[in-house]
Amino acid sequence: MRFFLFLWGVLSLGYAPGALLLHFLKRSLTPLEHVSLSVTLGLVTSAVVYWLVASTGSPALFVALPACAGGLLIYLRRRDLLNIRLELEPSHVALAAVLALGVIVLVKLPLFFGNLIIAADEGMTVVPISDALLHVAIANELTHTIPPQNPIFAGQPLSYHYGMDLVTAMMARSTGLTVADLTVRFVPMLLMIAGMLSVFCFSRRWLAEDPPDGEGPPKGGRYAGGATAFAVLTVFLVFFGEDLSFIPGLMRGWQFDWTRAFNVPSVFSLFYINPMLPALGLLFTGLFCLQKYLDAPDVAWLTLSAVCFAALAEVKVFTAAHVLGSLGVTALVYVVCSRRFELLKVTALTALLTTPFLLNTILQNQAGARIEVIPGPAGYVAGAMQRLGLQETVTGVPALLAIGLPLFLTACLGVRVVGGWAIVKSMLRPVASRPLRFMLAFFVVSGIVLTLTVRIVPEGQGGYDNGVWFFVQSKFVASIFAAEFLRRWYGWLRSRTPGPALAGIAIIGPAVALAAPSTIQHFIVLANDTAASDPTATSAARFVASRARPGDVVLANQALMGRVLAYAPVRLPVGYFADTLVAADSFKRREAMVIEFWKAWESGTVRSDILRQLGARFVSAVRPAGLQIPSGVLELYSKSDYVVLELPPSP
Repeated sequence: MRFFLFLWGVLSLGYAPGALLLHFLKRSLTPLEHVSLSVTLGLVTSAVVYWLVASTGSPALFVALPACAGGLLIYLRRRDLLNIRLELEPSHVALAAVLALGVIVLVKLPLFFGNLIIAADEGMTVVPISDALLHVAIANELTHTIPPQNPIFAGQPLSYHYGMDLVTAMMARSTGLTVADLTVRFVPMLLMIAGMLSVFCFSRRWLAEDPPDGEGPPKGGRYAGGATAFAVLTVFLVFFGEDLSFIPGLMRGWQFDWTRAFNVPSVFSLFYINPMLPALGLLFTGLFCLQKYLDAPDVAWLTLSAVCFAALAEVKVFTAAHVLGSLGVTALVYVVCSRRFELLKVTALTALLTTPFLLNTILQNQAGARIEVIPGPAGYVAGAMQRLGLQETVTGVPALLAIGLPLFLTACLGVRVVGGWAIVKSMLRPVASRPLRFMLAFFVVSGIVLTLTVRIVPEGQGGYDNGVWFFVQSKFVASIFAAEFLRRWYGWLRSRTPGPALAGIAIIGPAVALAAPSTIQHFIVLANDTAASDPTATSAARFVASRARPGDVVLANQALMGRVLAYAPVRLPVGYFADTLVAADSFKRREAMVIEFWKAWESGTVRSDILRQLGARFVSAVRPAGLQIPSGVLELYSKSDYVVLELPPSP
């Protein structure tokens, strides 16, 4: 039943609004392109409408949109429904296999389909990976408050891009599915499929524009020279292609996750409940629309590409900055060198549409974490040499540049390195008729340079370097150039072998063999994550959820925290990743208060003064020996060592 509710959500919130938009704009697309574009554009459209409706204080009114969109689409396309024809090619079977592989991985990994479910002992399972719980908290917040407060640091606005969680919230409102179900199961599956389709549609058109020797352009709606097959390979490289860390991993007997060896993994974020997954789909959908606009400029494709790129600002701000910068540089180059103004228009409209998102982020981030941009070597190359045991051999700047850097790039890019010369050539010798080629080449190179030369960290805290996202995004786009190179070799080899199948195996087989081992080991490591069940904590969390109102602040121990968030749209005084989302001094002050409260709790004292300062209504944890409950605090629940106390709001 839950799957059918989810399917209704996809059709009514994704496909139907997007298909209506394409219908009114009179866009001509292949069936697969139509589905891919409809779902992505529909989700963006529905999310914007949900945000506008919910910001009025009445998110329940949004439920009218799905029914209206579905009904209107059926009415307008009633004649076409009887004449649906699908043009299937043999390579579409391979695409279906890659799509199925993505879904199977999600189903098998404990973080997704084994997480936040009720086990046989009646306890809720929780995988100890905070990313899922952070996004559950944000999505729950978005079901009742827009603009959202910070659910893991109650009392402050949320200073984080929440586009992915907005999709989860609107689906929860429209389908009745729980936020937990959607966050760790259904929405990742939807975003995975939508992203794969967007990569495929763009790559197929890209590859068809550059056929191997002896092949012409697409004829009769079909793509010549194996464009479809190598578009499937591009999808595989983007979603499952990792680096060459498996070589030293096997040789040196590394026992850790190999994809983390060089600190720039790309597959990692796509299977970790990270906004990079929807950002990838938006990026390639925007590139597809831009591709269509450059082929036949009109206002519709211009607007659609700009909308996709602008939406990135609320999904993954680093991707948005990367795209906008690449657009701007390419527009300048082609205005000066070729007197072409198409990309200048795209850049201007994208910047205009991005401005509201950026202003909102700036306003919401007044009390948020301040970000430091630190120029200088980020240490990735030196770190890789140390990991490889070459720190004594490759030392000093000249050696790191001459030996370390090429070795690092080859190891990190993996099979993508075969497209390196095409990337460099596209930048050094831009072709007047192919501005998109220059833009993507610049995107790849600039992303690598930014990661290696700039660190982006929370001010005064250090920690995780967000500059790594530029390199990760470069790896995704570099997959296109690698597939293009491999396809040209396929064209050469096909003329010298008995058939295309043998030539395809000879080219694609080694590429997959180099791209997949590190990814397979990564999935094996993730599969070992245990989903712990705790019936007593689950029972207490369920009780808190039955009493709490949306937005109530709950102070809970570690075992209870994630389960409370899964059951109820509540806020925490201090929660997952709070130190990266708020100013350092604010975090340290509140963290000290919480630590002081729990120290007193262990001695049997309830510090109601701290609870009032934190704005907490409920507190729940294991009952300490000799617990003394002060007047004004109510004991609501006491069972199996857990206690739930309520501090009623002041009159």
